[in-house]
Amino acid sequence: MERIVSTILRFVQLEELETPDIGRIFLVEKPVLDKNWVYVYEGVYVNLESESIAIVKSTYDNDIFRILVGVFVLSLYKTYGTLLIDTAVKLARKYFFKTIVSVK
Repeated sequence: MERIVSTILRFVQLEELETPDIGRIFLVEKPVLDKNWVYVYEGVYVNLESESIAIVKSTYDNDIFRILVGVFVLSLYKTYGTLLIDTAVKLARKYFFKTIVSVK
Protein backbone atom coordinates (compact mmCIF):
# COMPACT_ATOMS: atom_id res chain seq x y z
CA MET A 1 0.00 0.00 0.00
CA GLU A 2 2.85 2.37 0.84
CA ARG A 3 4.34 1.95 -2.63
CA ILE A 4 0.99 2.70 -4.27
CA VAL A 5 0.51 5.88 -2.24
CA SER A 6 4.06 7.14 -2.82
CA THR A 7 3.60 6.60 -6.57
CA ILE A 8 0.32 8.52 -6.54
CA LEU A 9 1.85 11.36 -4.51
CA ARG A 10 4.50 11.78 -7.22
CA PHE A 11 1.67 12.29 -9.71
CA VAL A 12 0.07 14.84 -7.35
CA GLN A 13 3.34 16.78 -7.44
CA LEU A 14 3.49 16.54 -11.25
CA GLU A 15 0.08 18.21 -11.34
CA GLU A 16 1.44 20.93 -9.00
CA LEU A 17 -1.19 20.22 -6.36
CA GLU A 18 -0.80 20.36 -2.58
CA THR A 19 0.25 17.01 -1.17
CA PRO A 20 -2.21 15.73 1.42
CA ASP A 21 -0.93 14.25 4.68
CA ILE A 22 -2.68 10.92 4.22
CA GLY A 23 -3.82 9.86 7.67
CA ARG A 24 -4.82 6.30 6.85
CA ILE A 25 -6.27 4.26 4.05
CA PHE A 26 -8.93 1.79 5.10
CA LEU A 27 -10.11 -1.18 3.04
CA VAL A 28 -13.67 -1.84 4.18
CA GLU A 29 -16.21 -4.53 3.35
CA LYS A 30 -19.24 -2.24 3.07
CA PRO A 31 -19.96 1.47 2.55
CA VAL A 32 -19.01 3.90 5.32
CA LEU A 33 -22.05 5.47 6.93
CA ASP A 34 -20.32 7.76 9.42
CA LYS A 35 -21.00 11.51 9.39
CA ASN A 36 -17.26 12.30 9.35
CA TRP A 37 -16.82 10.60 5.98
CA VAL A 38 -17.82 12.08 2.62
CA TYR A 39 -18.88 9.85 -0.26
CA VAL A 40 -16.93 11.02 -3.31
CA TYR A 41 -17.13 8.21 -5.84
CA GLU A 42 -18.30 4.63 -6.14
CA GLY A 43 -16.68 2.83 -3.21
CA VAL A 44 -14.59 5.87 -2.14
CA TYR A 45 -15.05 7.90 1.04
CA VAL A 46 -12.77 10.60 2.45
CA ASN A 47 -12.42 12.18 5.85
CA LEU A 48 -11.38 15.78 5.18
CA GLU A 49 -10.22 16.41 8.76
CA SER A 50 -7.87 13.46 9.12
CA GLU A 51 -7.13 13.30 5.37
CA SER A 52 -7.98 9.61 5.42
CA ILE A 53 -9.51 7.45 2.72
CA ALA A 54 -11.84 4.48 2.99
CA ILE A 55 -12.41 2.28 -0.02
CA VAL A 56 -14.80 -0.62 -0.36
CA LYS A 57 -12.71 -3.68 -1.24
CA SER A 58 -12.97 -4.86 -4.81
CA THR A 59 -10.54 -6.18 -7.38
CA TYR A 60 -6.89 -5.08 -7.26
CA ASP A 61 -7.27 -2.67 -10.18
CA ASN A 62 -10.48 -1.16 -8.77
CA ASP A 63 -8.82 -0.71 -5.39
CA ILE A 64 -5.94 1.17 -7.01
CA PHE A 65 -8.33 3.37 -9.00
CA ARG A 66 -10.31 4.14 -5.85
CA ILE A 67 -7.15 5.07 -3.96
CA LEU A 68 -6.18 7.35 -6.87
CA VAL A 69 -9.57 9.07 -6.69
CA GLY A 70 -9.32 9.47 -2.92
CA VAL A 71 -5.82 10.91 -2.98
CA PHE A 72 -6.66 13.33 -5.79
CA VAL A 73 -9.86 14.44 -4.01
CA LEU A 74 -7.84 15.21 -0.89
CA SER A 75 -5.08 16.99 -2.81
CA LEU A 76 -7.53 19.11 -4.79
CA TYR A 77 -9.38 19.95 -1.58
CA LYS A 78 -6.13 20.95 0.11
CA THR A 79 -5.15 23.06 -2.92
CA TYR A 80 -8.48 24.78 -3.69
CA GLY A 81 -10.56 24.36 -0.52
CA THR A 82 -13.46 22.66 -2.29
CA LEU A 83 -14.38 19.17 -3.44
CA LEU A 84 -13.56 18.83 -7.14
CA ILE A 85 -14.69 15.24 -7.63
CA ASP A 86 -14.97 15.28 -11.43
CA THR A 87 -11.44 16.64 -11.71
CA ALA A 88 -10.17 14.00 -9.27
CA VAL A 89 -11.76 11.22 -11.34
CA LYS A 90 -10.21 12.61 -14.55
CA LEU A 91 -6.79 12.72 -12.90
CA ALA A 92 -7.27 9.18 -11.57
CA ARG A 93 -8.03 7.99 -15.10
CA LYS A 94 -5.01 9.85 -16.44
CA TYR A 95 -2.60 8.16 -14.01
CA PHE A 96 -4.30 4.77 -13.59
CA PHE A 97 -2.17 2.72 -15.99
CA LYS A 98 1.03 4.49 -14.97
CA THR A 99 0.25 3.55 -11.37
CA ILE A 100 -0.51 -0.08 -12.23
CA VAL A 101 2.78 -0.39 -14.14
CA SER A 102 4.77 1.35 -11.38
CA VAL A 103 3.57 -0.82 -8.51
CA LYS A 104 3.65 -4.28 -10.10
